Amino acid sequence: MDDIFVKLDDKLRKDNFSGNVCVMKDKQIIFEHSYGYAEYDNRISNTFDTCFSIASITKQFTAVAILQLQEAKKLDLDQTIESFFPDYAPANLIRVRNLLNMSSGIPDYLNDVIDATYREQEKQSNLSEEDFFFYATDGMNRNYTYKDVMRLISGLPLQMNETHWNAMDTDANSYVIYNGCRKELGRSRCQGADGGLVSTVHDLCQWILETSNHTVLSHKGWEECFHVVVNQDSDSCPSNYGFGWIKLGDWILHGGSQLGYCSGVAINQKLGYSVIILRNCYNHDSYSDPLIDITHSICVSKEHIE
Repeated sequence: MDDIFVKLDDKLRKDNFSGNVCVMKDKQIIFEHSYGYAEYDNRISNTFDTCFSIASITKQFTAVAILQLQEAKKLDLDQTIESFFPDYAPANLIRVRNLLNMSSGIPDYLNDVIDATYREQEKQSNLSEEDFFFYATDGMNRNYTYKDVMRLISGLPLQMNETHWNAMDTDANSYVIYNGCRKELGRSRCQGADGGLVSTVHDLCQWILETSNHTVLSHKGWEECFHVVVNQDSDSCPSNYGFGWIKLGDWILHGGSQLGYCSGVAINQKLGYSVIILRNCYNHDSYSDPLIDITHSICVSKEHIE
């Protein structure tokens, strides 16, 4: 297996990867490395203590917080959300569970509604493709409050932001490589329960360990969390989706991306492996997903050994 990580390290360096990578086997770290810079202009290197925006991995923490409320008998996953949002008409048709497993039919306010608005604007814009990319990226990065979301999707089903956290606390600036040039995108302004958290690679190691330690949730609660739903009728929602987790073969995983931040966590309970990826720069010209690359390499190597 060591050969995998030698090749992985070589590939990440050749790809100018910027961020942190950590792999655990049976709850022990067997590979970890920091690459690139938290701030390129000031030559501040990424370290294991560097805090990154984790974007959609925030959904896992939101889901666990809701499951904690259920275990404390303060809500029920199968109750409708009208008791929380009585002023929204479709609320009596949507259950808490639907929000957490993306089976409610609610549009993604950011990637569907707002993104569609920018796509229409681009058709009428005199800006170059590159200039419009940075204009739209900055607009997508603003802090959309609960009232903003309600206004944006008025007349549609509701996608809720329940809590706001300070994504500006991230240590690492985000960057994009566009037409061969690295450009700074700044820090995330997202404050929603769907993507506002920041974290470090070692904190996420603790998060993964918690899935088997059962201190914040019971064993039954974690089973509920990892129970995936096949969303066959939705083009916008992933299939085999649970409460912030996607099932892909023997892996349970989830990624997140915003600005130049890309994050990912993956757990293979059968093989005993876990993978964490945090990065603050992505290549717009040739995008690759190191989380998928690593999980695939582990499975291929394991099959070869056996």
